[in-house]
Amino acid sequence: EEGCVALEIAPDELLFSGEAGRSGAPPELPASPPVAADLPEPIGEGLLLHISGRSLDLLLGGLLSRQEVREAVQSVYGLGEAELALVQGPSFDLRLRPQLAGPFQAGLELVLPVEGDPAPWITILDGLRQRLQARGLVDDPLVENAGGDPGALVSTTWRDEQGREVGGWRWLTAPGQPARLLLFLGPEPEAMAPAQDAAGPLPLLSLQARPQALAALNLLPGQLPLPLLQARQLLLIADDGAAAGNEGTVPGGPGISRLLGRLQLGELLPLQPPVPPPSGQLPPQESPDPAP
Repeated sequence: EEGCVALEIAPDELLFSGEAGRSGAPPELPASPPVAADLPEPIGEGLLLHISGRSLDLLLGGLLSRQEVREAVQSVYGLGEAELALVQGPSFDLRLRPQLAGPFQAGLELVLPVEGDPAPWITILDGLRQRLQARGLVDDPLVENAGGDPGALVSTTWRDEQGREVGGWRWLTAPGQPARLLLFLGPEPEAMAPAQDAAGPLPLLSLQARPQALAALNLLPGQLPLPLLQARQLLLIADDGAAAGNEGTVPGGPGISRLLGRLQLGELLPLQPPVPPPSGQLPPQESPDPAP
């Protein structure tokens, strides 16, 4: 791919905008970086990472293009080609929240809208339930609509052998709106993700993160540039023009993505030592040097 970017340095932050596209369709240099007031507000301390977009395939497509990964997903989670197509299709909202207590450093949430008949999703969850039970996890189901309906929406919390919440799913319903499926790893979220605003189109992909907080928990690869690892906030939005209803007007034609974002710089800090493992797990010990 080819791309170009325009940068603007402001007090304590870096604004950028640009375009990226396939080779052979060179993008044009944007006129200027975005105005800070036009960008979304930074995420608060209750979030480490927030990613949303028009299709989960944007996150999983590259990974699932590998045959060995698809085979592992099929054997471990029971997701074949038809199930993966269903999961990858809808828009998504993914959030990573810090956990101040308990055995987990962070909890992961994924919300997917369920348009039309939820029966295929119920089938996927039933298959996943059997596999989790076979691994020794215990489920605590909650039926959202009672009455013995075989198509009932069943929310479930999963616990390990010590009784700790390790994940689950929730059906989120509201009058006049399609159901949403919340999948979570870690304890059940205290605050549910709000429904997407139907009046505003989704960008192709939106990423907001607190890199400094993620790095402090060893949740970022250490080979990233130091200014990024120590940044307070990162925002990146990619769009292809379709969300605004102007397909074909993006310079360079189809395949071009508009990029804009902001990097809010943090105080330069010394590199942090690794976070100790959760209680009950001992770090690996180095073997003493043999005596001469």
